[in-house]
Amino acid sequence: MLATKFARFLFVIIISLAMVTEAIASSDEITLDADAAKTTISPSLDYVYDQQKIYHLGQIADPAMSVDLPWQKGSQRENSLIMEPGLYWFKGQLRNPLPHAVRITLQTEYPSINVADLYLIDEQNKITTVYA
Repeated sequence: MLATKFARFLFVIIISLAMVTEAIASSDEITLDADAAKTTISPSLDYVYDQQKIYHLGQIADPAMSVDLPWQKGSQRENSLIMEPGLYWFKGQLRNPLPHAVRITLQTEYPSINVADLYLIDEQNKITTVYA
């Protein structure tokens, strides 16, 4: 699945308790590196705060539909923010330059996330649920 050269991903985090977390920065490509011990992806993500829970996965995943959504570029780690209850949609771009699949593990520093779903979206906008 991750063997494709390019894969877009996004995940939705449903937060029922307010929490402090780092802001998410502008969307740059994340290049997978099998030799890297750790890669910080937050500077390469954009997010939409969906307080009213009105957006749906199809709308978020389709570039033509999501272009008008209020995507926000985060700032550096020192500019923390309080995440209000609601949905947070994060998106980023993965690139795997290797000829084989690379296993990745996603770590978050704040364990008060109640639900985190991960979807891969290929270049034809086909959605694959990785974790839900």
